[in-house]
Amino acid sequence: MPKSIKASFDIHDKTQLEIIFDYFLLPDRKDLKKIESTQRFDLDFYLFFPPQMNINAETYKKENFFNDLRPLLSMKEPKYTWKMLYGEGKNRDISPLNCLEKLIEGKSEKDINKDITINQLRLFACGFSSFFNKNMKRKCKHLKRSQKKSKDLTKISMESFIFLKRYFGLFLLWKNFRKSFLLKLKTNKNIEIKNEVQFIDEYLHFILKENIARFTNSIKNYQPFLDKILFSIISRRVRAITKILYTEHNSEFSRVFKEKSPSSYKEKFSLRIGFLKRRVWQVLYLNVKEKNYFLNKKQFSYMIAAGVAALWALLANTMIWYSLQFGENNFFGNLSGEIVGFSGSAIILAFITAYILKDRIKDIGRKYLQNNLLKNLSDSHEKITYGSLNSKYINVGSISESFNFRNGQDHIPEEIINFREYKLGSRFLDQEETINYYKKVILKGKVINKINENIFAVRDIIRLNIKNYISRLGDPYFKTRLLTSEGKSKRIEVPRVYYIDLVLNYSQKDQSGQMQNIALDCRRLIVNKEGVVRLES
Repeated sequence: MPKSIKASFDIHDKTQLEIIFDYFLLPDRKDLKKIESTQRFDLDFYLFFPPQMNINAETYKKENFFNDLRPLLSMKEPKYTWKMLYGEGKNRDISPLNCLEKLIEGKSEKDINKDITINQLRLFACGFSSFFNKNMKRKCKHLKRSQKKSKDLTKISMESFIFLKRYFGLFLLWKNFRKSFLLKLKTNKNIEIKNEVQFIDEYLHFILKENIARFTNSIKNYQPFLDKILFSIISRRVRAITKILYTEHNSEFSRVFKEKSPSSYKEKFSLRIGFLKRRVWQVLYLNVKEKNYFLNKKQFSYMIAAGVAALWALLANTMIWYSLQFGENNFFGNLSGEIVGFSGSAIILAFITAYILKDRIKDIGRKYLQNNLLKNLSDSHEKITYGSLNSKYINVGSISESFNFRNGQDHIPEEIINFREYKLGSRFLDQEETINYYKKVILKGKVINKINENIFAVRDIIRLNIKNYISRLGDPYFKTRLLTSEGKSKRIEVPRVYYIDLVLNYSQKDQSGQMQNIALDCRRLIVNKEGVVRLES
C-alpha cells in the first residue's frame, strides 16, 4: 500500500513549531486512473511536558490548547514536470499552458467563464513557481555537497548551467503565452482576466529573479573550485538573462527596488510581494468552518451532567418539601413559632446543601463523562470547504479533534512509550504531564480532483505556539561554581533548557476500508525562557 501521509517538522519562529502533513489522495482500487471517493487520515499526538512548565488540567484548559494550535489547510499545488510544461510529444494535451488556452479558444468574450479561467491561471502560477523554487534549491544543494570534490563540482556546475538555460526558456514560454492569451481578449469585457494575467506575470518575474540570485550566489561561493572558463560562461549567461529581465519590467515596485533603496521603498516592495503571493496562492486555501454537531464531547457531557444535577435537585427538593408538609413536626403548622428556630435553620441549610451539591454533581459528572464514557467523541467537528470566486463553497471533507491529559504509563499506549524511549531516551513519566491530541481528517477525493485534475494532495500546516508553556520558566542562563581537576574554583555560565517531547502515530484508511498504521515519528523540542533553542529527532 502506498504511503499516503508525509510529515515534516521545522521551527517557524522563536515561539512556534511548524508541522506539515501532506495527505496524498489514493487511487480508486477498481480504477487506478480515478481517485478514491472518500479518504480518511488519523493523527495521534502525544506531548510530554516537564513539571517546571506547570501544564496540567487545572492550569491549561482545552480552549487554551486549541488557541495555541493554529491549523492551516490548503490543497497542495499542482505537480509539473519539464515535459508537461513544455508540452512535448504525448504531453501536449496535458500541458497546463495548452489547457489554459482551451478555456478561451474559439469562444466569444461573453462566453468565457471568468471565475474558472482566473482559478486555473492561479493554479498554474502556484505549480509553476513551486517547480522553479524546488528545482533551483535542489541544484544549489548539489553544489554545496560537492564543494570538496572539484570534478563533481565542475560536472554539477555544467548541469546547472544547462538547467539555467531551460529554466529561463520556461519563463520565455510563459511570456509568449501571456502575449497570445491577452491578444485573444481584445475588448475590456474581460478586464479582470487581463489584470490577473498581469499580476501573475509580475509574481513569476519576482520568483525567477529571486532564484537566479540564489543560483548566482551559490556559484560565486564555489568559484575557487570551478574552471575559470566555465565560470566565465555561466557569469555571461546570468548577465544576459538579468538584462532581459530588467528590460521587461512591468512593475514600478521592481523598478524602484534596489540594494540602496530607501526603507520606504523596501517596505512597499515587501507589501507588494506579500499581496501578489497571497493573491496567487489563495486559490489553494481551504476553509475550516464550525459545523453544528450535536454529539461533540463538550456539549454532550455538559448536557448529561446538567440533566443528572437537575434530577438530583428535583429529588432533593421533593423530599425536603415532603418532609415539611407531612413530617411528624409539620413545619407549616408551626411556621410562626419556629421559622427562626432550630427547625427553620435546618430546613434552610438543607436547601443550600442541595443547591451546592447540584453544582458539584454537574462539574464532577462533566469531567467523568469527558474522560471516560464519552472519551471517544470529539471535542470539535468542523467541515472543510473550498471557496471559489463566485462565493460558492464546495464541501470537500471534515475534521474532528479531541484533547485529553494522559498521566502515567497506564494511560499512554505502550508502543508510544517504547518508541519514545528508543528514539529520544528514557524520561520520568511519573513527573511529566502528557497531552493527547487526536485528529481525524476525512477528504472527498473525487470532489477535490474535479477542482483541478493535477491536484494530488491536501496540505495540513499545524503551528504550535509555546508561549504559554515557557511563561513560568526561569532565566535562560544561570551561573554556578565549577571545581576543576586541579582543585580550583571557576565561575561558569550554564544554559537552562527544558525538553518538550512530541511522539505521533499516523494512520490511514486503506483501499479495503481498514485503518492501517503508516508510521511512528518523534521530535524533541528544546526550549528556554526566550523560546525555541533547537529541534532534535
